[in-house]
Amino acid sequence: MTIKDKEQLEKELWLKAFGNYLKKVRKGKGISAAELGRRIAMDPPNITRLEKGQVNPSLYLLKKICDSLNLSLHEFFDDF
Repeated sequence: MTIKDKEQLEKELWLKAFGNYLKKVRKGKGISAAELGRRIAMDPPNITRLEKGQVNPSLYLLKKICDSLNLSLHEFFDDF
């Protein structure tokens, strides 16, 4: 396995872990995927893609997500 392959695998694993964590936090707050999408102006299918680890969110998108969940970036990532 090349370094590039290892980096790609690490990225994929991290994005899946992030997506699972986002879904857990969202559900813990009692917010549906559709509601989160409405709050951050993102279509529900894209929320699903994000939670499946198929999307690498920008820092700005992370801020919007945290704001919509009433969390700071620090609070959100504290348990991640």
